[in-house]
Amino acid sequence: MEEMSVEEFEKSLQQMNQQLGTLSDAGSSSKPVAPLKQLMAVDTRFLDADAEMKKMFGARVVNSEIKDRRYAKVTKKALLAQPRGTWPVRKASGLSMEIVDTDKENVTTFKIQHSDSYQRTQLKFLGAVASYDPNNLVALLRESPFHIDTLLQLSEVSKHNGDNSLAGEFIEQALFAFEKSFHSLFNIASGSVRLSFMEIENRSFFLAIHRHIQFLGRRGCWRTAFEFNKLLLSLDPVHDELGALLSIDFYALKAQEYNYLKKLYERLQADHGLDQLPNFAYSIAMAHFHLETAEGKDHAESSKLLQRAIVLFPTAVPLLADQGGFSVESEMAYEAAFFPPTDLPKVLDLYIHLFVSRNFALWKEPEVITWLKSNVQTCVQTRFNNSNDPVVEEASKMLKELASGTGKQTSLSYSVDGQLALSDNPYPSTTDPRNVSLRVCRHVLVSDFNSLARYLPQEIVTATMHMHDPLPPAGSRNVYEERYEAQRGGGLMGGARDAAQTVLEEVVRRLIPGAAGAGGAAGLREDQLRQVAEAVQMLQARVATGPTEGGLPGAFPGEGSEVVATEGDEEPTLNTAEGQSVFRSLSDMMQLLGFGGRAAPGPAEGEGEEGARTFTQEETNELVAAMANTLAQQERGDDDSGDDDEDYDYEDGEEGPYDEENDGWEPYDPAAYQ
Repeated sequence: MEEMSVEEFEKSLQQMNQQLGTLSDAGSSSKPVAPLKQLMAVDTRFLDADAEMKKMFGARVVNSEIKDRRYAKVTKKALLAQPRGTWPVRKASGLSMEIVDTDKENVTTFKIQHSDSYQRTQLKFLGAVASYDPNNLVALLRESPFHIDTLLQLSEVSKHNGDNSLAGEFIEQALFAFEKSFHSLFNIASGSVRLSFMEIENRSFFLAIHRHIQFLGRRGCWRTAFEFNKLLLSLDPVHDELGALLSIDFYALKAQEYNYLKKLYERLQADHGLDQLPNFAYSIAMAHFHLETAEGKDHAESSKLLQRAIVLFPTAVPLLADQGGFSVESEMAYEAAFFPPTDLPKVLDLYIHLFVSRNFALWKEPEVITWLKSNVQTCVQTRFNNSNDPVVEEASKMLKELASGTGKQTSLSYSVDGQLALSDNPYPSTTDPRNVSLRVCRHVLVSDFNSLARYLPQEIVTATMHMHDPLPPAGSRNVYEERYEAQRGGGLMGGARDAAQTVLEEVVRRLIPGAAGAGGAAGLREDQLRQVAEAVQMLQARVATGPTEGGLPGAFPGEGSEVVATEGDEEPTLNTAEGQSVFRSLSDMMQLLGFGGRAAPGPAEGEGEEGARTFTQEETNELVAAMANTLAQQERGDDDSGDDDEDYDYEDGEEGPYDEENDGWEPYDPAAYQ
């Protein structure tokens, strides 16, 4: 290669600079957007709430509180929660983590796994929840101090009892257990780790983080709460099943992370339609306002954004004023847009009330109130009545789409769970664009905004749900509940349990006074109705009792029922007085209700209520007498098979009903459920 002269080198360098300048100019035509990994990376320096408290109040004040917390002395400091001295930090949690997938961008999806002993504990937990007795949860926690769902449930119990300190400690204990199980590559500071909300084992981690954010907010640790909210979003930024995007704007503003909120808005605006959400429409304007104030600039950009938010969501203004304790009546000048004559679509009304309920305190600052009033006045004078205003047209289009439900998604694109198949959703109304999506319902329920329940679909409000797993996503499968239900109602008595359920439903239907086909029941006295109701409850309990060690489904704890198989029978028979009594009671009720050969047959399939056979007075009296007689036998103690095992003193070496070594239970095989 020939040597270059100085002139030739300078000329070559000038040409290269020109080429690079051209490329730079071409790239600057579009606004640079921060990478998602960068936005999802958690700054672990700010996960310590105690350190934030020291910055606010001083070490001398906070150290006394830290002393009361009695932290354990550990060699390595935890990130999510510091262990207390009362926690068995060396005890295995039964949790682990495995890698599921790594994509081309090196984003790794993990899954939390449960050990065999943890799976057994999970089934005991379901039984404790079904008992409606918190003491059973406390006993289970003594046995398994790092069982996550027990900690989450006890946290809710403590919170409802007014003990927020203990409730928060239970959540911290759960987070500590999760951190002990982290995979060596599960680095929350990288922004490239994911968990699927569809997996039952993962959902408790999402819920624990969300509840920890709430307790941090009560303590005023806004920066710590913001980082945990970022962690919650980073676990599944595509689906965001717990609605982290509905709260991260609030915590970002409280933590004064205005630049982060701007970058997040620019990156996820197209993916989630953030510009169509009331919380982001108002919060992004406020973020610009505070940045302009800090930099000494005018408020032209922030005012433009705020006016857009006011035109799109005008009803938020009087709500903010009402909650914040200031008046904007003169600025609103009775503009009709602030007081619509008809009710807003529920999904839009919910978003607005959710934003106001959470963010109203941010709008009480004097300079913010002045800025808000000025822009309200501008909108009233120049924008609301301008039909050619593009934002006015956008608002009109959004309301029409929400009212008609046209298309699979409306302008409020975050309101629809697009990743779920509609046929798999147990709550069909949540797939209607005019209604609230399942993930937003879930966010409202776990955020303790009880007053907003009126905006949720009726099938959500009336649905039976557990706070350790509220509103599981459509398409997910809870293998623990399946196994628990199989233990309670499967096996030899499963058919009897199903039949009893049918009979019990028929009892309720026919005994309702005034109902169609209830003519014979109208003659029952109140005391007779009460006797029948108690008998029905007793029978239901006897046929629905779960299986116990060495026993049968439907037997009581400690009872060993002998099974005798008879040739030609579809199911073995029970050779116990308890089993025979259950079947006799069930058989008598079925005959009296028209299911047996002694009474007239019931309505044919497809016939309505008018074809249902009603009770005669004789049959009514016989039913009451038979069931009252069964109750009397129970009261006299004739049937002593239902003794509670809590009153039984086991001898040394004798196992109770929850013998882990030989309880007839085997851990589930995930491959069997594929």
